[in-house]
Amino acid sequence: MTEAFKGNHDEFGEDRLLTVADSAPHAGMALMATRLEAVAEFAGDAPQSDDMTVLTLKRT
Repeated sequence: MTEAFKGNHDEFGEDRLLTVADSAPHAGMALMATRLEAVAEFAGDAPQSDDMTVLTLKRT
């Protein structure tokens, strides 16, 4: 997810991912959905240049 690009070669990056994580619900599926939406909004119409991996863990 951090390597998602938008048209001007600007990378989503770790800082944006952490900002999204801090402001998102902390439930697994909701957090994952919020992150995916943020990346899609950031990238806009830019083609996906690589695969994306999302890992959500539940700590008990």
